[in-house]
Amino acid sequence: MPTSDEAGATPHGGCRRKVLLLAYACSPYRGSESAVGWHRAREIAKSCDTWVLCQQQRYEADIRRYFTETPPIPGLQFHFIPSGPFERFLKRIPGFWYLTYNLCTDGCIAVRANSTGMFISTSFIR
Repeated sequence: MPTSDEAGATPHGGCRRKVLLLAYACSPYRGSESAVGWHRAREIAKSCDTWVLCQQQRYEADIRRYFTETPPIPGLQFHFIPSGPFERFLKRIPGFWYLTYNLCTDGCIAVRANSTGMFISTSFIR
């Protein structure tokens, strides 16, 4: 069993890097953009401690179901971003889907880390 010093070590002798991945779409059960987000998160977690931020309304149920059916993936954690009422309203208007995507990805998330660099919380600026 590795000691606490060895637990975060990489094959190259250093500590595992920490990655914050914003995957607006991420699901183990869906295709296209959702599958890309899922597979990137899994691959990055093989060599880095990975925190994935993804949309809550469409993907949280899929991800939680996956982890009830399979063992956890070491180094992979998910945090879900809720859409506000304004974004949900805009999605219903033709042509405004990309605006809601940009609202989610551009500057609406403040990420804080403690002194060890571990992900603590997100706060949403609405």
